Amino acid sequence: MEQKIIAALTKVKEIYGKPASIKLEALFRNETRHFKSTNFADTFSPGMEAVKLPNGSILPYPYGWTSLREFWDKNPEYKPTGLHLQVENTSRAAKSRGERAFIKFPSIEAAFMTVAYRLQNKGWNTGAWFSTDPVKQKDYSDYLLKIKTPYANSL
Repeated sequence: MEQKIIAALTKVKEIYGKPASIKLEALFRNETRHFKSTNFADTFSPGMEAVKLPNGSILPYPYGWTSLREFWDKNPEYKPTGLHLQVENTSRAAKSRGERAFIKFPSIEAAFMTVAYRLQNKGWNTGAWFSTDPVKQKDYSDYLLKIKTPYANSL
């Protein structure tokens, strides 16, 4: 797994630059418990959820991520392979929300390149991954700066 993560970060660095690979590694480490979460193992995603409608149905491809449709259509090797249904944890609050649908990628590289593209379109504001609230965005971005990124730093 480690070699695949490093290879994906190398590709990000080649296309978007080293600062982007560092930001991406920090975001993924935070969202995936340092690449150890079961959700990451099942999806390679940093928790990308499909949009669920009020009636409980899930939007079809691109699963509510319309800003990524063009990227995925131009790069079919990065296009999600489907969804992974999961109850995120065992707390009563989470269970009461029912199953959640997480976007599943064909590879670690596909997930990294998708998130890199999304962040580029957000001006590399990693906080935009977490929230639309500017204060929460800044707090999240500041928090990510504290996360060690040994893979990207070694590139």
